[in-house]
Amino acid sequence: MDSALATLIFLFDLFVYGHYYVHYDLFERNNQKKFLSSQPTKRIFLTHVFSGMFELSVGYLAVLMTNSGSHSLSYVCTASALLFHIPTGLAMAPHAWGIKCLTVPGYVGVGLLRASVALRVFLQDPLVFEQSWILLHMGVLVRFVSCYVVPFTSKGGRYGDLSISPVYHTMSVAIASAVTVALVFPPWYNVLFLGAYAWFKMAYDNVPAVKKMIDSER
Repeated sequence: MDSALATLIFLFDLFVYGHYYVHYDLFERNNQKKFLSSQPTKRIFLTHVFSGMFELSVGYLAVLMTNSGSHSLSYVCTASALLFHIPTGLAMAPHAWGIKCLTVPGYVGVGLLRASVALRVFLQDPLVFEQSWILLHMGVLVRFVSCYVVPFTSKGGRYGDLSISPVYHTMSVAIASAVTVALVFPPWYNVLFLGAYAWFKMAYDNVPAVKKMIDSER
């Protein structure tokens, strides 16, 4: 990846997170109220957040170092992703806000794709770390779409301290996952997501345990 492009992406990250959390005061306004209500799951959430911040920032430096022939930070960030960010993301996926037959497969699908790319960093080629770093930006794009593409409903609106309605959040996740996957993989990978959505919907309709899990989060 070109260093100038990596720098622009990182500046975009800073802008989105700064605008989303500082301007909208969303450190306390979030869509994980139930998930944060118990201490064990709160630790999972915080681990996910801080490992993601680490990977975004140090990952930017890793991309720059890769251009100069050094891959040490790429391995560090990849290890962090495999040990912390990806597992906690998968653990949080069943609690995702929105229309769960769409948001859960979206988060799980991107998480599994990131895991496959991360393993390739160690087993095949450290240069593919750039792909893992790009896939990490699904979270950034979800917030960007939430702020600038779909109607934003925070600040004491209908949904109280929730930042966005469930339907709009689902749209944000769908758009963000489609864009990030398309930046790394061939277009037919997005077709696989349609199959995942259909499978999860069938599981919701026919498997009582899945239906109970989803309905308990509403």
